[in-house]
Amino acid sequence: PQAACSDPQGRSAALMHQMPTIMFTRAAASSAGTLMISAVLDEDNDEAIYQPAARVFQYEHRSQPDEQWSVNDFPLSVQDIAVIEEPEVSPDRPRFFALLGAEGDIAYLSRPDRHQERIEGAGTSNPGSKFYGQVPTLKQIGLHLYVIGTGEQIYVREGRDNWRMLTEALLLDREANKTQRPTPEPTYMSDEWWEMIEASALNPASRNIVFHDIAGLSEDAIYICGEVGPGTKPVLCYWDGETLEELKVPVEEAALTGIHVESPDSVWVCGREGVLLHGSHARGFNPVNADPPEPVSRVHALACQPADASLTCNRTRSAGSSHACPNSTASTATRDMHWVGRFLCKLSVT
Repeated sequence: PQAACSDPQGRSAALMHQMPTIMFTRAAASSAGTLMISAVLDEDNDEAIYQPAARVFQYEHRSQPDEQWSVNDFPLSVQDIAVIEEPEVSPDRPRFFALLGAEGDIAYLSRPDRHQERIEGAGTSNPGSKFYGQVPTLKQIGLHLYVIGTGEQIYVREGRDNWRMLTEALLLDREANKTQRPTPEPTYMSDEWWEMIEASALNPASRNIVFHDIAGLSEDAIYICGEVGPGTKPVLCYWDGETLEELKVPVEEAALTGIHVESPDSVWVCGREGVLLHGSHARGFNPVNADPPEPVSRVHALACQPADASLTCNRTRSAGSSHACPNSTASTATRDMHWVGRFLCKLSVT
């Protein structure tokens, strides 16, 4: 028999042992006091996030202490939680959450009425799926919702239960693989096999582009990033309201995974392998810190002390910045110092 010990809430160890293990997978906050977290019920299963079973927790700081947390189960493989702002749809809560499933199912947690709909053609297993692949990202830009995914899927929501492809002029030809791959396929590594591989590589229509993120300040200035692959070449596109343009990316290999639009002329794009790009559609993109300083063999000492009158740099420093003091009249010690937070630090290397 199991021990009859209990936790502070009075639940027995036997009951705790029977409770399913969960793994938190996605989260979003609609305000400083409202949080939503999705989880899968089998943390030891790597494929659990793609199975249509999610447990969703919501925290409401304004509620009574014993009512702040609520939990609901959804038959979705939740890939994204988006914050939607549609007062006419949700008068009781103009900003509400929406859950995106991998197969193109979307649950709108609006009040007073919840609503669920499906993107026709998305996914790989739903009835009516065109087998383009799964969709991992849901965003609101302007007045519309956008969903992106594998196989260059880009959808825009025109209204309730009304989704369409953003553009028919897709970079990927859905029939390319059929026309380029003879049936049956040539013998592996034969001359015919190499001809087939070369034809696929030379034809841009055969690229399998996976989109990871979408962002924009308006619906006629949208950036979409991803990879050709998976995991090979970066892809960055720009939608001007009418056409989809592929932009030049100054790195050869990296998956671009996130976009932050700071202003029309300042867009940040990050990716795997430490890639960080900055620029805009108008002026192009460049890597940040593309030429790092020569590496040092060993850090010998790091001496820090609060800045005082004897170690004052005349150069104005913005919050969080780091720079060497350029003041030629300052002492050698001061010129070798660097700002780290509110401290001036000297780094000695060998």
